[in-house]
Amino acid sequence: MKSRRKLNLQLTPLLDLLLIVFFAQYIELQTLTAKREQEVAVGQNKYQLEVADLQQKVNQSQEEIAGQKILLQMQLTELNQKSGKIKESENKLETTASKLNQLSDDRRILVQVLSRMFQINAEKLEKFLSNTDDAGAPQLSPETNRTLASLIPRLMKMSETAEEGLIRHVLEYDELRKHCDVWNIFVNDDSVIEFAAGEFKDAFNSVALTPEDFATKLFNTYKKLPETKGTVVILISYGDNPASIRQAVIKGMPLAVEKMRQDTSNRTRFEFAIIGFRPRIFKSPLENAAELENPAK
Repeated sequence: MKSRRKLNLQLTPLLDLLLIVFFAQYIELQTLTAKREQEVAVGQNKYQLEVADLQQKVNQSQEEIAGQKILLQMQLTELNQKSGKIKESENKLETTASKLNQLSDDRRILVQVLSRMFQINAEKLEKFLSNTDDAGAPQLSPETNRTLASLIPRLMKMSETAEEGLIRHVLEYDELRKHCDVWNIFVNDDSVIEFAAGEFKDAFNSVALTPEDFATKLFNTYKKLPETKGTVVILISYGDNPASIRQAVIKGMPLAVEKMRQDTSNRTRFEFAIIGFRPRIFKSPLENAAELENPAK
């Protein structure tokens, strides 16, 4: 009989080898896991950066759109305002054109009535009532134009009964003169300031005239007059002379009126009116004043 051999296995080395294999696989698995986690983290960071960049661009676009919207609204508002101003200007132009047409009609009627009543040359009268003289300068103030327009109905009525109406007008003027004094100040074509109050006449030059100088000269002239009535009406007109002289007279009138009012201790009321341009075709206020004071002459 054959004898059996005994097989002795050494398990310890095999176990050690198995542990070594397991540990190597574990290390490899950990390394791969760490690498993948790192790649995932990098990918997430990149994604977050891209999202943040896109969000920033979206915000900028929204801000730009909001700014453009505000700008468009402002431009629309500005256009609406300009449109409103244009409409307002058009309305003013239409109103002005209507007034000018009415003034032209009033002036035409006034020329016809005065020409018929007083036998005044119509062409000269039309030139006087026109808005500008030969040099293009304004002749009559708006207040004077309105006054002339208001006279048209009265003059037309007077023209129907010229003699009776004219006499009544003269009597009314004479009655008015009983209760107030009328002074005439005329800056003639030679820039000499003429003053007429009834039969009293005076004149002074206007060289380098200032409002204060005019007020002083008029006050000195006033001191030469006899006692005035309770009301004094001062009518101012001018011929073809520099605008600086007219402005000095117009601006100096309130100063002169105040000085005269204080001199009378407020017992006399002084009022003045700017008649405006007076061309050569009419007599000067001094001549008219003398004739009104002495109609027999």
